Amino acid sequence: MILVISKLPVSLQTAKILVKILLRLEKKLMNGVDDSDGTVGDFMVDIVELLKKFIKKDAKCLKAVEKLQNMETTSFDWEKDLLLILNAS
Repeated sequence: MILVISKLPVSLQTAKILVKILLRLEKKLMNGVDDSDGTVGDFMVDIVELLKKFIKKDAKCLKAVEKLQNMETTSFDWEKDLLLILNAS
């Protein structure tokens, strides 16, 4: 799945979509989806890594991360790297 997503164009619009995917997956995890094998978590980490690459290629993509600023704690702190980048800018 990440292979398909990684072929999307680098843009703010795509970054916003990726953040929405992360937020939806987080909601599913918080509502009891079983991720004991780590499939969802690994996918989310892959999306975060892809977003970091997007931000390096196009700083405008950082704007999509702003939506994560006032979030409560997530299931496994996947947002921390993105927020570090945002706060460093």
